[in-house]
Amino acid sequence: MAERLAPAVAARRLAAFLRSLPSATVVVDGPSGVGKSSLADAIVAAAGSLPVDVLRLDAVYPGWDGLAAGSRVVRDGVLGPRARGEAGSLRRWDWAHDRPAESHLVRPAGRLVVEGCGAFARPLPLPDPSKGCAPGAGSAGNRRVSASPVPDPSKGCALAAECAGNRRVSEPPVVRVWMVAGEDARRRRALERDHGGFDPFWDTWERQWRAYVSAAAPAHRADLVVDGAWPFPRRASRTTVGS
Repeated sequence: MAERLAPAVAARRLAAFLRSLPSATVVVDGPSGVGKSSLADAIVAAAGSLPVDVLRLDAVYPGWDGLAAGSRVVRDGVLGPRARGEAGSLRRWDWAHDRPAESHLVRPAGRLVVEGCGAFARPLPLPDPSKGCAPGAGSAGNRRVSASPVPDPSKGCALAAECAGNRRVSEPPVVRVWMVAGEDARRRRALERDHGGFDPFWDTWERQWRAYVSAAAPAHRADLVVDGAWPFPRRASRTTVGS
């Protein structure tokens, strides 16, 4: 089972991971109200002046029935292209008018945090064994991880060297973060956050979430587990992809 950390500790470690490499991705998944957006903000804050793009799936879900479609956006439009060293693209959803809005490009390299329900859409492609790349940190999504590969800032940047030796040259390393919290706490948090806008759709969204978990077993792909019941660091403001 992956190591379970408090949000503040996880944010520092993940910021250290991003800081140690010129191009890397952190993917944060978990149920609604668990604290994914808050963790993304905490990672950005811990990274300080380091340029970090943030993609929030809330910006691309095509409405309240769109969890699976949002997962496909991450899979086919963002993480898949980045794994091939290509630019990705996504289309923002206009929630106010319930329709697609403008398109956005996602850089093929650089530091990126992706957060949202369904973000572990599927494992990234395995390295090609014929080219001498054994599955390692770059294929973390294809295995159950027994310990977190995310570096402790006090122990240097070991993950950078591990990733460099276990991935295609064009493929940015990826760390997958699974978040957990009690259902009552996360429901209260989610409904308070949206000031009543989420209330009529909670059951609809939860059904989609349970279907995703049943079909994809996303928790098994996690490199790190973060307990969303613990306090979060102070939020930071940073421009997001698709905002």
